[in-house]
Amino acid sequence: MSRLSLAAVVALVALALPATAWSFKLEKPERTDAGTITFTGALDFSSLTTEIEDVDGDSDVTLFGVGLGVGYLVMNSLEIGGNLGVGTASGDDDSSTLGFNIGAFAAFYAQWLKGNALFPYAQLSVDYNSTSTENEIGEETVETTTSGPTIRGAAGIMLAIGGRTGGFMKVDIGYEYYSWTIESDADGAEDIEGTTSGPSAMLGFGLYIH
Repeated sequence: MSRLSLAAVVALVALALPATAWSFKLEKPERTDAGTITFTGALDFSSLTTEIEDVDGDSDVTLFGVGLGVGYLVMNSLEIGGNLGVGTASGDDDSSTLGFNIGAFAAFYAQWLKGNALFPYAQLSVDYNSTSTENEIGEETVETTTSGPTIRGAAGIMLAIGGRTGGFMKVDIGYEYYSWTIESDADGAEDIEGTTSGPSAMLGFGLYIH
């Protein structure tokens, strides 16, 4: 091939590449547009501290959980929805805990990166939690049940891929506060109250339909 022919081929390729890239450009995700329905599966990790009212000292708890959520964009960037989950925790006092939660959330997605697939967001969740904890006391296993509200605030980033339908991944870091009560069955005995709080992280994957 002559130098002239080679130069012509290179010029044609150089002209064709931008047109090809444009034709294959990804659609703008409609994940944060009003009317979108979302389905999310999530993994949670929390490092928490438990304090009991009128009792000195505290105990550390490590929590792992899985959850499912369904959301709806009531307007551009604003999503509300419901979620439920289950989790297991272990404490430094050799206790083991199994619990479930059900609640609602609201999330706001920033549009700073217009036309991009990355969306910074902030989310607030309010749940009802119920947990069952087993403690080894001597040769006996004592089981206690707690219940109460949990509030979690978080900030993170979401990656969305697709057009009117597609998938997304979310990751955030937040802080949760669980106010619980142990109801006593004994006559005249008072209920025991306490709090469990600390930082948490979430990794979620989902699908959306607009």
